[in-house]
Amino acid sequence: MALQTCGLMSFDSLSFRKCLGRFATGVTVVTTRVEDRIHGMTVNSFTSVSLVPPLILFCPKNGTRTFEMLKSSGVYAVTVLSGEQAYISERFAGMLTDDADRFAGLGHTPGPLTGCPLLTGCLAHLECRLVDHHRAGDHNICVAEVIGLSAPGEGDPLLYYSGNYYQFPDRILPRPIAAPARKDL
Repeated sequence: MALQTCGLMSFDSLSFRKCLGRFATGVTVVTTRVEDRIHGMTVNSFTSVSLVPPLILFCPKNGTRTFEMLKSSGVYAVTVLSGEQAYISERFAGMLTDDADRFAGLGHTPGPLTGCPLLTGCLAHLECRLVDHHRAGDHNICVAEVIGLSAPGEGDPLLYYSGNYYQFPDRILPRPIAAPARKDL
């Protein structure tokens, strides 16, 4: 593990990863297609960037098959996993051999706008057109315009925190400051 320096502090990549693991995230699967080949990967480095135009980003590691394929195709889909779909996250996180079909036995349909696989039983789908990508260390920042979306499922999201999966808690915390209701959501 390479030693990193930040001002007067020194830390290794494992310490950095463990620290970042303290930030809870949702879990998505990004899929793409090139001609008749499909592929996908688990992603938790996913976020919205802009409402107008509708932009999102995710950060795949350099050289991954999914990243290379989506650069070639220029399109991808994001599936937001539900609390019951940790097994799908594991499947697309590289827990299978490289030649294994990650889609075998999973329900999915081609997106109507991109043809990229949309996994069934999930909370939401976004079909995207790659706008740009930027190398950032050992990863890339992929920015895409959302060209289609759906929210077919009900339920709780799958959460990832400190190396473990969690389901959304049964309680909602009250907001500390009463904010006016937003009408734009």
